[in-house]
Amino acid sequence: MEIRVAKPGELTSLSAFYHKIWHETQAPYQHPDIAKFRDVRFMQARIDEFYPNIIVAVEAANIIGLIVAHDSRISQLFIDKEFRRQKLGEKLLALGEAKLAAEGTIIASLNCLTGNENARRFYERNGWHVERELKKTGQTHKGDVAINVWEMMKRLAIY
Repeated sequence: MEIRVAKPGELTSLSAFYHKIWHETQAPYQHPDIAKFRDVRFMQARIDEFYPNIIVAVEAANIIGLIVAHDSRISQLFIDKEFRRQKLGEKLLALGEAKLAAEGTIIASLNCLTGNENARRFYERNGWHVERELKKTGQTHKGDVAINVWEMMKRLAIY
C-alpha cells in the first residue's frame, strides 16, 4: 500500500471513489434529496476544489482511501469498505493532522454528521471531541435542506 498526495491524473478516479463511498457512508444520515443531488459530476467538482489538498491510499493501482486537510480543517475522510478496521483511517487522519500542524494549525476542526455514531467514536478514539452541534444546509434539486452536524475539534501537537 502506498500513501501519498493525490496526482492530477487521478482526479477522475478520485471523484468516482468519493461518490461511491459517500453514498455508502454518508447518504444514510442525510435527506434523500441530498443524495440524489450528489452525482458524480457534483463529486468531481468537489474533488477539483479540494485538489491539491488530498492525501490518498493506493493498493494495486486502486484508490482505497482519501483525506482532505486544508485551512485548519479535515473535510473528508473515506476508506473503501474492504480496508476499514485495518488502521488505514487512523493513518490517513494522522497524516491530515500533521499536514494541518505543518501549516500552522493549533486547533483543527471537522464536521461529523449527527447520528453517524461510528464516525463520531472513531474521531473520539483519535483525540477529537464534540465542541457543539450545528445546523448547516445541503443542496438539492428542490432547494437547500437542513443538515445537522457535530463540529469536532482537536488541539494538534506542534512538532
